[in-house]
Amino acid sequence: MTNTDYRQIAKQVRAYAQARTGRAWLEVIFTVVPFVTIFAAAAALWGHYPIISILLTVPAAFFMVRIFLVQHDLGHGSFFRHKGLNKWVGKALGATTGIPYSYWKRTHAMHHATTGNLDKRGAGDVTTWTVEEYRNAGFWSRLGYRFYRHPLVIIVLGPAFLLLKMRVPFGHPTPFKENWRSILSNNVVLAAIVILLGTFLGFGFVAAVYCLTLYLAMMIGIWLFYVQHQFEDAYWAPQETWNYHQAAIEGSSQLAMPGFMNWLTANIGLHHIHHLDSKVPFYRLKEVVRSIPDLEAVNKISWLRTPRLLTLTLYDEACQRMVSFREARRNSSTENA
Repeated sequence: MTNTDYRQIAKQVRAYAQARTGRAWLEVIFTVVPFVTIFAAAAALWGHYPIISILLTVPAAFFMVRIFLVQHDLGHGSFFRHKGLNKWVGKALGATTGIPYSYWKRTHAMHHATTGNLDKRGAGDVTTWTVEEYRNAGFWSRLGYRFYRHPLVIIVLGPAFLLLKMRVPFGHPTPFKENWRSILSNNVVLAAIVILLGTFLGFGFVAAVYCLTLYLAMMIGIWLFYVQHQFEDAYWAPQETWNYHQAAIEGSSQLAMPGFMNWLTANIGLHHIHHLDSKVPFYRLKEVVRSIPDLEAVNKISWLRTPRLLTLTLYDEACQRMVSFREARRNSSTENA
């Protein structure tokens, strides 16, 4: 595609950047009510059937992911037509997900503005080195990067790191004064929830059900976020040649999942369309695919292939593709032969 093609497609997509208030409220109801029902069932069963309560954290976590994805669209200002409604519903849902609304909104906007830009990495994305950067790094830096990019670290330890990181207003790409109110107010609400649950149901319930639900939801969220931009042919370019529309279409995957999984994950698998125009609410993304055939087959990846994507750790500028550490080493040996 040419730059003109990208702009033309973006113009077509813009026609769907219109929120529908009635549909939006239905999405909230069909997301929050099942979560509350499952969580209430886990609470009711905790005294006599704790194992069942713990098992219920799995469906609860998926609905918490969906709650976050509603919050995500609210942060983009795309979910409701009214700006204030997006803001206050977003803050309320942030109390459930443990993700500070205003903080997330700012950092995520930076991610959208810099996706695929080799000169502006590090804002709300997975740290990604080029092959050359890895080769030129010192031993301890390479070791640290290999540890960070290990699949178990990203998926299993990543949730704990992010949950803790979002508890303090320091060390973020946005200024402290923009973070502290959002983060600290979210902390106060979370502390109140923990105290209330612990008082009435016991802190064992808090640890085994509430915290586990948060953790599992974060694991699912990290997996989704990772595979949306870390795939073989993902677009990366230096600032001088970087193109926003090209980065949106070619730097974001289209995750092919069963229908019920698409619903649970709020169509976030159509990530290339979301990045092309974040003002299109998730409940209209499928309309875009049906009306613009050029977007239907772009970067389509089966969810069954996603474990393979976790091994892609470096961007090879020469080949213009993501490669694993093993591939990078093999290519280096070939070049030196």
